[in-house]
Amino acid sequence: MQFHAQASLPTPRAPTRRLRIVVADDDRLLRGVVADVLRAEGHEVEEVADGEALLLRVVRSFAVGARALPAIDLIISDVCMPRGTGLDVVRRLRGVRKTTPVVLMSGSADGGLAARARELDAGFLEKPFTVDALRATMSEALRIAPPR
Repeated sequence: MQFHAQASLPTPRAPTRRLRIVVADDDRLLRGVVADVLRAEGHEVEEVADGEALLLRVVRSFAVGARALPAIDLIISDVCMPRGTGLDVVRRLRGVRKTTPVVLMSGSADGGLAARARELDAGFLEKPFTVDALRATMSEALRIAPPR
């Protein structure tokens, strides 16, 4: 597992605003832990396992009349996933809607990933990470591109 799990989940914080968050990662365990932490903090979280599912969710949320799927307030995505990378999805997203906050995660030692994330106005989180690092990166991404 590439998430610094503590002996127990951290004490949940009351969110200043309940966010609709999509967590995308092909690592089911990591995706589940991140989603559980965010749900414990009061957020509405949807999980997807690959880039294609993430892109479909994003496109459906922007489709005219897609009232069944609420808008996404924040995307947290792994960079390397099957059927489309997190970077690919963010590039496409930025072509349509520049303001959706995004946090990209990666366990790769490629130092250029953080720079590419910044070029796309996305936060970057290097795996393994702590819950506090997740919170801080989310806050930064929300400050760069606050949800509408």
